[in-house]
Amino acid sequence: MTKMMSQGALPWSSTRVRAAVALLPLLTFAELLALGANGPVLAVLAAMAEIAAALLVLLLLWPGATFWRAAAPGLIALGLVVLWGLVPVLAPDVTPTPDLALPGFVRLAGGAAMLMAAGIVGHRRGLARRAVDWLVLLGILQMLIGLMARQIDPSSVFGYDKSITGLRFSGTMINANASGCVAAVTTVLAFGRVQALLRDGPARSLKAALARIGCVLGVLLGLGVITISGSRAGLTLALVALAVMVLRDTVVRRALGRGRGLAFLFGTAALAILLGSLLGATAIHRFVTLGDDSFDRIAIWRHYAALARAAPTFGYGLIGFEEMNRATLHSAAEAFSFWYINSAHNSLIEMVLEGGWPYAVLLSGTVLLMFVVALRGLKRQDDPVVRAAFVGLAIIGAASTVDITLDVPAIVTLGAVLLGLLWGRGLRASARRDQEPGWRGRD
Repeated sequence: MTKMMSQGALPWSSTRVRAAVALLPLLTFAELLALGANGPVLAVLAAMAEIAAALLVLLLLWPGATFWRAAAPGLIALGLVVLWGLVPVLAPDVTPTPDLALPGFVRLAGGAAMLMAAGIVGHRRGLARRAVDWLVLLGILQMLIGLMARQIDPSSVFGYDKSITGLRFSGTMINANASGCVAAVTTVLAFGRVQALLRDGPARSLKAALARIGCVLGVLLGLGVITISGSRAGLTLALVALAVMVLRDTVVRRALGRGRGLAFLFGTAALAILLGSLLGATAIHRFVTLGDDSFDRIAIWRHYAALARAAPTFGYGLIGFEEMNRATLHSAAEAFSFWYINSAHNSLIEMVLEGGWPYAVLLSGTVLLMFVVALRGLKRQDDPVVRAAFVGLAIIGAASTVDITLDVPAIVTLGAVLLGLLWGRGLRASARRDQEPGWRGRD
């Protein structure tokens, strides 16, 4: 006890650990249910909840000097991003949307807080894996709630009209593509759990059997949800990710090559084909229109890239896109083409629009730095759940280059939690020895 207190750690308590592990996934789940926290009021409330949750995680786990020393480069980089976002609050004249500077900063601070808190959780041995398990369970529940909401009213979500997405499935969010991205992440995380369960050998109890069935059904549910959402990026990325995860996993390949494994594979494939035949009309229509839509997307990128070049230093404000968009429609043709657009549909262009090139460089560099540290943790152990978290993070990053993914606050939160967990795990894995008292389970 004395040694733990001298290292700056609170006395160990399994209850505190469990609360800290569940807190961030539960908050992510709450944001996804609340329309993705996509709206000026919801987004700020979510950000305030994120800051409070991060402080609570800090109190529950209270990392020692080992974490702070290892995390210092990443935290300094993250602090520079937050400080850059603070400049428009202190000097409102640097952006054309000074009234939005404070709420924009609060949103940025909330995301940074979640990233740091997830890093603290991931730094404890075994907790990253358990947090991902929570994300799988809550992700499946979120999809089920979305399906029930669709049965009640397919043209709206909790009473809010879905506008141009029409009858496409959007889950508990307004945007169908955002919903498809979240479902793709849940799908690969659930499949990672299936891979981990296969490593445990045959199911020897009812609980183990139910866990396997639940995860497999979660994968199929996710693929079905992506399909009816009509998200081309989500479906393509999910299928490619699943194929790569199977091809790189020798345990899964061996299991599927045996008698029971082949029966399981053919049964799963039959269910997938049945789902595709029943639910694939929306997805097929969307892929048929891909050619025409790609020209529209390129036009969007060119238009907003030109606007980004016009405000290279501080951009138009962290949440100033809508105001900027309306103020820069200078012709009837531009108004016709861009009045309804709420995103640049490319994360890099969006970052420059919001905070200028310095902000884009600082934020991209911080994410890259943390990701490189996270990769060090991946080399030490072949944990399919952790590998699935990497794949889920990659799906969010890839989807953000062609869609509004990172303009939805709840998806930013999901990405921050995944990156933070992997970063924290990488910090511990790259240290010479683990000096933190804590969980000694699997990671």
